[in-house]
Amino acid sequence: MSLATGTRPDISFAVGKLTRHVSAPTMEHLAAANTVLRYLKGTAWLSLTYSSAAAMVGYSDADYAGDLDTRRSTTGYVFTFNGAAVSWKSKRQPSVAHSTTESEYIAAATAAKEAVWLSRLIKDLTGTAAQMRMRCDDQSALVIMHDPVSSPKTKHIDIAYHFVREKVADKQLLLEHVPTKKMAADILTKPLPVPAYTTCRTAMRLVAYTL
Repeated sequence: MSLATGTRPDISFAVGKLTRHVSAPTMEHLAAANTVLRYLKGTAWLSLTYSSAAAMVGYSDADYAGDLDTRRSTTGYVFTFNGAAVSWKSKRQPSVAHSTTESEYIAAATAAKEAVWLSRLIKDLTGTAAQMRMRCDDQSALVIMHDPVSSPKTKHIDIAYHFVREKVADKQLLLEHVPTKKMAADILTKPLPVPAYTTCRTAMRLVAYTL
């Protein structure tokens, strides 16, 4: 947990899955935990590597109904600053989403709260405030975030998740579309093939450490 929350965002999804079974683990869960440990041992050379100057950018993603036990979706977000990840989360959503769009919208609302907090932190540290950029790979969810009018398709969504729409309207948050292949938060929502996994890991600047 310490590594997953502090320096190794690449294991956050796996650790999140394992923590759901700590009260009654099986041999299958132990084998999965050992796989994570072997992966860490084999990639000990990886580290978050920051550059001298780069704006903060957020990525928000969701895996619709990915939890086979509860059919809940998984939220994943990551914010990079000076080129590398500074904040990230992989978490199962509190309720069942009715569609991919809804799960992406809920994930964006969760990420938006983190974006506002990070924006205020930067202002406190630097004295300047800037519009926060956040990227999403679902066009339908982006439409809802930019539309202040509720529709029959969105009336059932908990009002708490419309926070993201409010911040977009206030111009505190700039939402952008990004292709799924460039979605850095994809690694936080589901298991990925090795090439896609490596691409996401590199996008967070979790790379070989060099002096």
